[in-house]
Amino acid sequence: MLLMALVMALGFTSCSSDDDSSSIDCQGAIAAAEDAFDAYFADQSVENCNALKAALQAALDGGCAEDEEEAAEVQATIDGLNCEGSSGDCVTCAAYVIAGQSIPAIEVCEGANGNAFVQGVDTTQPFAAFIASQETFTTCE
Repeated sequence: MLLMALVMALGFTSCSSDDDSSSIDCQGAIAAAEDAFDAYFADQSVENCNALKAALQAALDGGCAEDEEEAAEVQATIDGLNCEGSSGDCVTCAAYVIAGQSIPAIEVCEGANGNAFVQGVDTTQPFAAFIASQETFTTCE
């Protein structure tokens, strides 16, 4: 969901100047990023992942981030997307309820870098540690 928040955050920004004819159309770039996001989360294929990365990068390169902090967050998201696929070691952690809040089941895959990836996004945590933390609340198989 962090990825969606970043895509949506780009939607509330504009390029550096409305009078600058060399600027990209940020509304179009953001719409393309939103479409790529929707396609990727409907089908997390390598092709859709690369399309999402490209759309986010185009919006970023076009100056569509509101400030440096947002630009850094979007760049971190781009860097965290694992479009090369996982090492093949994936488990599903079952849904659970904590403090009255339902947490849905998730598929966690070990990336080539050894980190846990959830929905193609690098959690930056080692796979084994991430699974161990999940298993304090639920089962992962």
